[in-house]
Amino acid sequence: MCLLIVYITMPTAFQIFQVLVSQFTPEFYCQQQSLLGDTTQFDVNNSTNGMLVTDDVCTIPKSNHLTTDNSSYIKDVPVCTSIVYTGNYTSASIEFDMVCDNGWRRPLYSSLFMIGMTIGGIFGGGISDRFGRRIVVLVFTFWQFILALATSFVADATTYGILFFFSGFGCLVSYQGVAVMGWETVPPSFRSFMFFI
Repeated sequence: MCLLIVYITMPTAFQIFQVLVSQFTPEFYCQQQSLLGDTTQFDVNNSTNGMLVTDDVCTIPKSNHLTTDNSSYIKDVPVCTSIVYTGNYTSASIEFDMVCDNGWRRPLYSSLFMIGMTIGGIFGGGISDRFGRRIVVLVFTFWQFILALATSFVADATTYGILFFFSGFGCLVSYQGVAVMGWETVPPSFRSFMFFI
């Protein structure tokens, strides 16, 4: 029974940390297309190309630029045309462009995971009582494994969010089952201590 409990708690812990790992966002900067067609990289952490340093990495300070015939200045050039990430990383934040204007997506997906955990907590006990704790724990541990694997191969952000919700649901259903199974296997005098752990 102890091996089963250890086996089950590992994927549950992985699911919770998956939110942090899969949505890692490396440093990034804006790349702006100039009027002449070449690309200029503006790293707002440094004063690159004579630009002013700003606290907002998603925008470049607006400035005057020469037109193609070098005769006059144009004001209010579009600020950030594309985002370039530093380092050699791959994550959902990079794949689904979860920065700047889409920065709201990262907290949304974390919230969907937590909402899934809440709903799993509400219905998990009833599911365990109906079908048996051991079978529910094994099924939902497999569920966690499949959904964690599936989120690695998702092609769009909507499916990623849906899988994260169901991943949170399965996480708490299996955790509840394991906690109750562990609590039931110890002598009554140690149950309070076991449940505390």
